[in-house]
Formats: sequence, C-alpha cells, structure tokens
Amino acid sequence: MGKNITLKGHSSFGIREGWLTKGIAAVSENPLLFSKENNDGADILGVGSAMAKAIRYWLIVTGLAESYYETVNGKKRSLIRLTELGKMVYEHDMYMENTGTLWALHYNLATNYEGATVWSVFFNTFENEKFSRAGMSETIYEILCKNLDEEEIAVKSLENDCSVLLQMYVGEYATNTDPEDKAHCPFMELGIIGKRRNQYKREYVRADRIDALIVFFAIRKYLDRNMDENLTDKERESVSIENLLSAQDSPGRIFGLDRITLNDNLDTLEECGYIHIDRTAGLDTVYITETAPDSADKIMQIYYKGKLKDET
Repeated sequence: MGKNITLKGHSSFGIREGWLTKGIAAVSENPLLFSKENNDGADILGVGSAMAKAIRYWLIVTGLAESYYETVNGKKRSLIRLTELGKMVYEHDMYMENTGTLWALHYNLATNYEGATVWSVFFNTFENEKFSRAGMSETIYEILCKNLDEEEIAVKSLENDCSVLLQMYVGEYATNTDPEDKAHCPFMELGIIGKRRNQYKREYVRADRIDALIVFFAIRKYLDRNMDENLTDKERESVSIENLLSAQDSPGRIFGLDRITLNDNLDTLEECGYIHIDRTAGLDTVYITETAPDSADKIMQIYYKGKLKDET
C-alpha cells in the first residue's frame, strides 16, 4: 500500500443510475466539461455542482476518463477526455447494460488505492466475510493505520466512504433496489455484497455471472501492475493460480471468485488459446500465449465484438 490516499472524493454521492452514461457522452463532446467556464459541468450535466464533481470523480476512478493539462495563452488549464476503455463503452455499451462493462469498471475502481482508497482496501485486504457497517469502518481504519499516521486519516470521511461503498454494491437483500430509483447504482447488479437485516456479507460470484474474457482483462491488468524489469519475458507473462486467486489486485480478490469459478474461467481461456496452464508437479502456473491480446484494452475490444462466444 502507498502513502497517498483519497477519502470522500465523491462528495458523499455514490454512482447513480445514468450518471456514467451522461458523463461519457458529455466528455466525448467537450474536454472543457468540468471547467469553471462551464460551471464545473453542473449546467451541461443538469445536476448540482457537488453532483457534477462526483460524476467527474467516478469517471476517472473507474477508468472511463482521464484528466490532462493544456497550456493556452500561457495559462495551464485542466481538461478531461475518454480513455480507450471509455471510448469502447461509449461505442458499444453506452447505457452499461452489459455486466462485463460493470465488472471492468469495478476492477479499475477497486484497484485504485490512491484514488479510491476505501474501495481498494475493502476488496483487497478486508477479510471479514460477515460484518456490520461500523465494524467495516473500524477494520479499514486499523488497516490504514499500519501504513499511515492516525492524524492523516479523517475518520468521518472514512466512515462516509464505507457507507457510500455499501450503498453502491448492496442489492440482493436490500429493501429498495428498483432500477428506476435515482440512487440505484449499476454495481448492485454484480451481487458482490449482500445484506440481511443489519449484517452485510461478501458473496462469491457464480461462474455464469462473469465472462472469461473479463477475468482475462483482470489477469492482464494484474500482470501489468506487478511487472518486474528483472524478470524474463516468459516470467512476466506467467502467474500462479494461487496468486490469481488471492494476491493484491488479483481477479480472485477483486471479483470474489472461489477456486472452482476461477479454474472454470481459466479452462475456457485455455480452450481459446489465450493461456496455457501447467499443472505438472503441482506447479499450477498460467502462461499467457504469444497469440493472446497483449493489453487490457485489446481484451475488451474482443469482448465487445463477442469473439470468445463465437470461438467456444
């Protein structure tokens, strides 16, 4: 874990139905969307200023958009543009009806320690399978205190982040999950966290709820994040199944995959020729093949074209 953290970057607003769609559409037309001359995006997006700032935040931490700077007449100004993933979502799944899109955005969010600290800690390090809202806040605070001084952690902001996270993901047992509800978050559809009464529960994801290519997207991201210049090319393109199941930023951690579901998806990817699995002598090592797409963006291109289903 790093030292730089972000708490309450969303102004207490979780992702709401239609926000990301509205955001990528507006960003695609106007890189100055969130500038002061456009009232920080509030007028164009048709929301309050705090909500506009939250939409900007969520677009960036989910990997749909990125900020950049441009100097005009000697003045430096901040602009925003769609990432390659954002462009693909805008073209192929603008209304985010495809679960694969939500899984990819969730992966980007939950592995963004500096931008969305509580999300990263919860999905990577928080071990409690069942927990209360207060217990979640206390445990994440203790985890952060191992790397930071107590005065660096705004407790109220951390508690707020925990509340917003749960509001965004809890759906299966919640009393109000109507998609027409303005506060409904698309991430509820992933079924990662359930709730019964006042107790929350991490859920394992069924194999039929996630596409093998999305798991491959996460594997590619995981390998890129852990690339070591001292390794050989072959070593950089290989990883143990154990690490894919339980290591920091692994698909097993971030998606909530058990060993059986992970192996089912790996078998599908091997059938497609994207990976080779060596299970001899108990190695259980995954090797990326030379013919596999070499970036997460290329994997998503294949996903949106539906090639994996055609090949299998």
